[in-house]
Amino acid sequence: MIVSGYDPSTKIVSFSSGDAREWFELTGQPVRVAKDATSAYFGTVTAITSNSITVNEVNTGTRPSSGA
Repeated sequence: MIVSGYDPSTKIVSFSSGDAREWFELTGQPVRVAKDATSAYFGTVTAITSNSITVNEVNTGTRPSSGA
């Protein structure tokens, strides 16, 4: 999956390729996301569509960027 952008006002991470529903699944447990394998957690997923996820930010210092 490739991030095409993040809108901090709506908390939506959008993707330019890949289907977010194949990578994320909402369960009874928090689904945490990070920029990459070595970054601190960015937030928890609250909603999923085919080309985006909505998050509850935990750490604004690790926001995703385009192309990541």
